Amino acid sequence: MVFDIIKDYIWDGGIFVNTAGFAFFYAWDVNVEKRQPILDERIYLPATIKVNKGQIIIDRFQIFLPFAGSLLWKEFNVRTTSDTPTHSGPFQLKVFQSDADKQIADDLTNIGDSNMIQEFRALTRETKDCIPLLRAYRPDFGEVYPIGAIQYGKGYLIVAGMNMTTEVEFKKLVTAIDGFCDWVAKRVASGGE
Repeated sequence: MVFDIIKDYIWDGGIFVNTAGFAFFYAWDVNVEKRQPILDERIYLPATIKVNKGQIIIDRFQIFLPFAGSLLWKEFNVRTTSDTPTHSGPFQLKVFQSDADKQIADDLTNIGDSNMIQEFRALTRETKDCIPLLRAYRPDFGEVYPIGAIQYGKGYLIVAGMNMTTEVEFKKLVTAIDGFCDWVAKRVASGGE
């Protein structure tokens, strides 16, 4: 499976960049020629319930695809933001960085002449082995990481939890990747890996 090739590449010291949203959630099914979610589990919830003469009738079910069954969750221990009862889809957020983030990925805050991004499936504090490169505060999740790196073996998975529909988001991500690769190269050269 392609996922195993990517995972081995990262484990052996590669840097893989997921450009937007929740990585490894879909795969292309060659048999039906469309994308399909890759999950171990699906939850079927009643979409409509009717009561008729004491009988409960369910006309149709809604399929809920839990992130917990995804490859990103299981293989990389990644936790991300998700839709909530009060918000779904991209969320406009103001970004910031710590001094340590800037040393790793350069100063990204105002790259693209804006400190705002459209967050979508950003990493959360519960993500193990996460190196935040860009931060934001989302009222329903607290501090989140629209750009972050997850160490896996000798390599890293860089996750862009942004909508990636604007030049601002693209410039922030490209600058982060460039700075992060330089940081990794310096660590390797100094024997820190």
